[in-house]
Amino acid sequence: MNTIFENQEIKEFSENLENLFSFSNKEEKNDFEIVALHLDLMNDVKKLMEIQNINYKTLAEKLNVNKSHVSQLFRGDRIFNAKLLIKLQNIFNVKFEISQTSRENGIMPQKPMKIIKGRNYNHLQLVA
Repeated sequence: MNTIFENQEIKEFSENLENLFSFSNKEEKNDFEIVALHLDLMNDVKKLMEIQNINYKTLAEKLNVNKSHVSQLFRGDRIFNAKLLIKLQNIFNVKFEISQTSRENGIMPQKPMKIIKGRNYNHLQLVA
């Protein structure tokens, strides 16, 4: 009897997981990918903050915004734009690059970021 209950739980979990990545339209899928890209970038910014011992308050000062704005960026409530990317490059002395990769089964493969030291700046690049 316990096995039947566990099998039902597994079936429900599988269905819920499948629904998690189903989208009702292309706009909804695009919105998801925008937030995913944003959160990946903010995760890399968090790593850079740790390396350079910078907290949210200091980052906010360097970006000339308030601390809540920075918190909203890290939560995904606000999405970065090109101006913010340029400011982050200057603050951390890095260059962010966007590279093209093929999609597998309609889902972008996760690519880790690594820091490559350059002559004048550190360089963040997507690597396979």
